Formats: sequence, structure tokens, C-alpha cells
Amino acid sequence: MQKSQRLGAHAIIIGGSVAGLMTAAVLARHFDRITILDRDQMPDEPGFRKGVPQGQHAHGLTVRAFQIMERVLPGTRAHLVAHRAVLDQDLGHIFKSFQYGAYWETPCESGITGTLVSRALLDWAFRQELAKIDFITIRTGVTVSGLVAKNDAITGVLAHAKGSDMKETLDADLVVDASGRGSQLPKWLEVLGFPGPDESEVRVDVGYSSRLYKRSVPDDAEPPVYLIASTPPAGKRLSAIMPVEGGRWHLTLAGTCGDHPPTDEEGFRAFARSLPAPEAINIIENEEPAGEITQYKFPSNMRSHYEGLERAPDNLLVLGDAISSFNPIYGQGMTVSSLEIEQLAAMLEAPNASLKGILPRFMRRITPIVDMAWQMATGEDFRHPEVTGKRPPGIGLLHRYTAAAMRAAHRDTKVHVTFLKVINMQAGPGSLFAPDILWRVFRNSFFGAS
Repeated sequence: MQKSQRLGAHAIIIGGSVAGLMTAAVLARHFDRITILDRDQMPDEPGFRKGVPQGQHAHGLTVRAFQIMERVLPGTRAHLVAHRAVLDQDLGHIFKSFQYGAYWETPCESGITGTLVSRALLDWAFRQELAKIDFITIRTGVTVSGLVAKNDAITGVLAHAKGSDMKETLDADLVVDASGRGSQLPKWLEVLGFPGPDESEVRVDVGYSSRLYKRSVPDDAEPPVYLIASTPPAGKRLSAIMPVEGGRWHLTLAGTCGDHPPTDEEGFRAFARSLPAPEAINIIENEEPAGEITQYKFPSNMRSHYEGLERAPDNLLVLGDAISSFNPIYGQGMTVSSLEIEQLAAMLEAPNASLKGILPRFMRRITPIVDMAWQMATGEDFRHPEVTGKRPPGIGLLHRYTAAAMRAAHRDTKVHVTFLKVINMQAGPGSLFAPDILWRVFRNSFFGAS
């Protein structure tokens, strides 16, 4: 690998999921040695692991995220192709949505191409690429229990192997917390005498139940992606159905505010039948199961406001779900992590790159990214009066407009494509308020025209 400016001898990354693996690829240009520490044992083939509990459920990989992933780990695509992932599909053709009582009726050439792959295969493909870099080591079965510091700078971590009480100190010039939603970094900072971040929480009580099915639709027939949602606030149920590698459907049923899909056969089918369109129950009744029904529950959106710290140690970074964990229904997690890592890469390539004061500088770069994703996710969640948390002013008016825009997208190709760009974070939500989009939404609402 071609080196850029050197920033240190050794970097430690806590967590070997998507954010941690991508971070390792970026840091490889600046450090002599990189160690990834993870509590799990990593499967030799694509497969589920305990540290990614949502990994058994359908994942939305946005166009923007995959573009960044391919730049950071350019061999990823070859692994996905070899495993028959569904690549380069125009979402204007294959994305079939039933929302607010109607299907999107405007299939079109959107120029927005989707990548449809299971989380297990994506993680595995990243590990395969990192294995080609001989100075990156993934240590599995290792738990990090704290940080080591000297003169207001992090100098390493305290860790122990699974089944052992013997702690070891691992020295590092940079420590990156990519450990996810369960991050212990706020506590570790307080132990060292630094303030922990303020936190925000929006409770949603989401539950998922998912299953894989053999797919009778061949890959070359543009198998569709389905999103079927009942209308909020009364409707709390939805289904996401994706074609994934190996000729399979990944079917996820979900419900918010405690209305969770069951995991028994009869309850699973009954939940699917209750949805306002038949795609989920059609697959359940007509396709052959390729696995068991699995469940995952997500209590709340969480955000740690590291951007507000008055004082932070040098040689420390935090990113991904360890900063902000969003309702997974909206498929933002991997995209936000990718956008953060893109900013990290740019920051480390700058001529004045330094590990001193790196956390506040990084947070200034990524806070607008996190803000946008947080507003999009929690804004949708607040359609349900049962959701608790700080509601922004004017949220009711915003809900009425975005619902009207969604209905306009059922008929109007331009509104449809704009929504696809926003969902894939190729455009900000403000693009839905551009003058010509406002006019199209108004025209559809009052005249039903397209």
C-alpha cells in the first residue's frame, strides 16, 4: 500500500465492524502498524456474529456509502461479484414502495444504482481485503476495558482476552473507538478526569423479525426491492424485502412503538398479512425458507455529543455508532459511518495533519453529517405520539409537507428521483423544498396532477 505522510507507529481500533474495518484501511496510509481489537471470533466465511446483532436483518446500503467503500477498499466489489450479490441496479426501476396508501407509480431511469448484499457478506469482503495488508492485525476475542493516558494524551488501551482476567496494556499513538452503540468511551474519559459528552435519546421501541427465502426470480430479471409501510401515526408496521447474494430474498418485518412481529410461524405470517400490500405474505407463502426466523429489538436513537466537549485528550477518535445510533428502519448507519470516514481520510491527508487536538477537529467536520441524519431519522419517528424525546418546533408542519411530497412521488418522476437521492444521501433533505419540487407537491395535493 502506498504511504502518505506518517503520523505514528501504531494505531489501535476498538471494534471490527464496518466502521472499524474501513477506518483501518484509511489509517494504513499513515501508520506503520494497525491493530483491530474485537470481542467476537470472526467467521471464516460470510456469517452472523454476536457483535453485529442487527446483521441477520435486511440492510440498506446506499449509493453514497458504497461509492466511499469502493474507494477505501477497492477490492470489495470483486468479492461481492464472486458471491452473486445484486449490483448496479437502477433504483428507479427496482425500488417498489407502498406508502401512504398507494404504490409509487413512476418507474424511471434514475441514474441511482443500488448494491443489494447481506451485512454478513459485506463485513467478510472487507476483512478479506484488509488481510492483504500485512501490517494490519485483527485480534479477536479481546475486550477493551479502559484507556491509558499521559499528559492529557491517550497512549494506549487496557485489554484482556476472553476467559482471562489478566489485563495487558497495549501502547498506541492513536486509539479509535469504533465499538458501536455499546461504547464505553464516556465512562473511560471520566475515569481519566475528562468530561463525558452530553447525550440525546429518542425512544422508538422498534422490533424486527427476519428470514431468508430462496428466490425464484433470477438475478438478470431485475429482482425488485420492496418497502411496504402502513400509514402513521396509526400504522406502525412495515416490511423491507431485498434480493441478496446466493439467489435469496432477505425479508424483514418490523414494527415500532412496541408493535413487534413475532418469531413463530403463525404469528410471522399473520403480521405479514396485516400489512397494507401483499408482497411480504406472497413471498412467505410461495418461496422456500432458507433459514430460521430471527429477531432484533432496538430501543432508541442515541447520540453522544462529543462536539460539545470543553476538553478532550489528544490521540483519540470516536466514530460510527459510538457517536450516533439511528433507528435502523431508515438504513442510515453504514452511510453515516462511511461519510465520517471520508472526512477522516481528507483530514489526515491535509499538509498540517496532526494527532494533537484531533477529536475536536474531527467532530467539527462530521457534526453536520450527524445532524442531518439525526434530524431525518428522529423527524420520521416523531410521527408517532408514543415516541419520547425532545421534539423540534414545527415538526407537525414538516410531517404534513413530507407526507404530501411522498404522495406526489407516487405519480411525479422528478419528486420520485429527488426522494431516492435524499434516501441515498446524495442530496440533503432541503432538496425536497426546492421551488420546483414545492410546486409539484402543491399541484399534486390540490389537483392530483403530475
